[in-house]
Amino acid sequence: MTYTRVGPLLIAVVAFALYSSQDAAAKILSLHYPLSMILAGNAGFALLPIGWMAWRSGGWSALRTKRPALHGARALLVLLNISLAFTSYRLLPLTNAYAIAFSAPFFITIGSTLFLGEPVGWRRWSAIVVGFVGVLIALRPDGAALELGALTAISAALTYSMSSLLMRHMRLTETRDATIFYPTAFIFVVASLYAGQDWLTLRAADLPVFALCGLCNGVAQICFATALRSAPAASVAPFQYTQMLWGTLYGIALFGDVPGRSVVLGGVIVIGSGLYVFHREAVRGSSALTSPAA
Repeated sequence: MTYTRVGPLLIAVVAFALYSSQDAAAKILSLHYPLSMILAGNAGFALLPIGWMAWRSGGWSALRTKRPALHGARALLVLLNISLAFTSYRLLPLTNAYAIAFSAPFFITIGSTLFLGEPVGWRRWSAIVVGFVGVLIALRPDGAALELGALTAISAALTYSMSSLLMRHMRLTETRDATIFYPTAFIFVVASLYAGQDWLTLRAADLPVFALCGLCNGVAQICFATALRSAPAASVAPFQYTQMLWGTLYGIALFGDVPGRSVVLGGVIVIGSGLYVFHREAVRGSSALTSPAA
């Protein structure tokens, strides 16, 4: 079992756990503050770990870019994604929003084959399908498939997939720090302009929640970008399903959503599918006769 194969997947697991913490904090904040304030605070605090990491990696040289247009396109996608995602958390229970957003691994896997030319074998396809079935069993999204919240969540999944694929593509010419710094800075500037118009008095007790939301986002971006630069997108994508477990825990602790037997069964399936991908990457990494499409 080689670190070069499984290391990025472990980092991806950490990234998705941090993203879930961000999402729970954003849902709490959405009860009292407009989206523009949440986005501005989130991006502002996220820039602290991202900026620190860029400084450690060489300062401005780590942010040098050869593809400014791609950074602009990704910045717009990330802004759309996080706006749609945070809106869906306000309109839906966190677990329901996750159930719909977990269509993203399908989109990423398809896109990695069509647009990035990364081979995806039947084993990884099977793990993705099984993991998604586990999510549906656990979360049982209701029949309100065409409600605004559900449409917002599926749109968030699409924009997330597109931005992830673009990040994977940009690794060829751009540094990790550049791919996450510019979208975050863009969101901070744009959201701050709107936050000035929508401003509500900030309660002192909510400042730590804003800080937690943004810091988790910043560290999660660093981890996710690191994983995505080192492993195929289709290998990283299934680990998004682990957010279902965190969403369930946060649902219990913060929002009073008590899971039933279906959540336990679905959780076992999700964990199993993720572990299978993890195992396959380890086998591929240790085999001298590895097939890139395994």
